Amino acid sequence: MLRKLMFTAAALLLALLAGCGVSTRNIPAVTQFDANRYLGKWYEIARIPHFFERGLTDCYAVYENREDGGIKVTNWGYSPSRKAWKVARGRAYFSNGRDVGDLRVSFFRPFYATYKIIALDRKNYHWSMITSGTYDYLWILSRSPHMSDEQRNELLETAGELGFDIKRMHIVDQTRNINAISQQAGKQ
Repeated sequence: MLRKLMFTAAALLLALLAGCGVSTRNIPAVTQFDANRYLGKWYEIARIPHFFERGLTDCYAVYENREDGGIKVTNWGYSPSRKAWKVARGRAYFSNGRDVGDLRVSFFRPFYATYKIIALDRKNYHWSMITSGTYDYLWILSRSPHMSDEQRNELLETAGELGFDIKRMHIVDQTRNINAISQQAGKQ
């Protein structure tokens, strides 16, 4: 009960803080979006740090279809201080149809936040850039735990042009995920 109360309080605080930031309303979500191609595993390459991801490394998300037309969201991150994986499960629903990368996502129902895909590798769906309702939120995701410096810098430059403070971006350590993939490949 206390844990649920703490999560609810954190969600309310997050909602209040999100209302204080400058809105990303002027940044359009990608269109001609193929939701089914977006499903699967995405590794977090860089992010603007937030309390709910503090200290986490090797972060990734898995997106799956839900029977009700939404998307099941499972976020993973490793806490080196606790020597344990943390997981957050949520659900997302399309705000403007499945062909627009604009969703509402909730990890603490009934509270929903914006999940807006603002840049996407349209050819291969290999990388994406996501924001929420304010400029305080930005993530760069990739299908692999490593992204070339050139590609990452291009995306950071685009983010800067859109008005994000890229000096605040944190590059996510993906060593555990890279090692796990290497070990799996070695067994084949």
